[in-house]
Amino acid sequence: FFFKQKTAYEMQRGLVGSEMCIRDRIIKSSLQRDFQFKNNAAPFTSYDLTFIQVLKEFIISFNYIWSQASWQKIFKKEYLGSKYERVAFGIMISDANNIEDCIRISKTLISFGLPGNMIDKDILQRIMRSLVLNTSITQLDLSHNLLGDIGARRISKYIKHTKILTHLNLCDNNIHYDGSRWIAKELKKNKSLLYINLKHNRINDQGGAKMCVDLIENNTLREIVLAANSLGKDFCEKLCALIKANISICNFDLSCNFLVDSDGEKLLEIIQPLKLSLIHI
Repeated sequence: FFFKQKTAYEMQRGLVGSEMCIRDRIIKSSLQRDFQFKNNAAPFTSYDLTFIQVLKEFIISFNYIWSQASWQKIFKKEYLGSKYERVAFGIMISDANNIEDCIRISKTLISFGLPGNMIDKDILQRIMRSLVLNTSITQLDLSHNLLGDIGARRISKYIKHTKILTHLNLCDNNIHYDGSRWIAKELKKNKSLLYINLKHNRINDQGGAKMCVDLIENNTLREIVLAANSLGKDFCEKLCALIKANISICNFDLSCNFLVDSDGEKLLEIIQPLKLSLIHI
């Protein structure tokens, strides 16, 4: 016969008695070290742990979030190799429920981010329930997720009610015309947002043009990122009208769209007298 060396997973299932105490003590100390960082939360894995260990992990996480001003997390499993599983990536419903409770009671959290967590419209609904009740978060990052048009509409309802949110990042969320028009409608009335990022979505010429029309009545927005969409001639015409009517928006990022040289010349004629600080085309 031969001796087969056990893997870490097999050894974990075979622990008993005092060995479990040693294991739990090591896990607790390592988790505490992982959360001793300045601004952004380093990714950690909860999928290999038992239910009790997962519970401990969330308790430590909650204690950290309660007392911090900035928190960002990517839910993923490290070092997968060839053992790919969908459940190893993105936030789970159980994670979203715990985060929902945490955001609701937090009084010091200012910057909150869940980028690249495969958040869809259903998980977003849980997070939005707590964000509406939160009175401290001013910066929200939901970039590189799966919100789509339905998720964008739910975000627009939050834009409608919030009076403290200043920075919103919705980059790369598969937002099309329907989603952009809901966001534009609420931006028209919003009085708190200073920055919004809609880069790398699917906003077409019609959606961009409608956004420019609605933003004429907004006097608080300072910067908007619409790079890598499908904006063209109609958008450019409405943008020129927006710049003439509303000079509060001084920073534009319009790169990687379908704007041609003639569109750039029109914009240049408008912005030169106004001396806008920055426009990327």
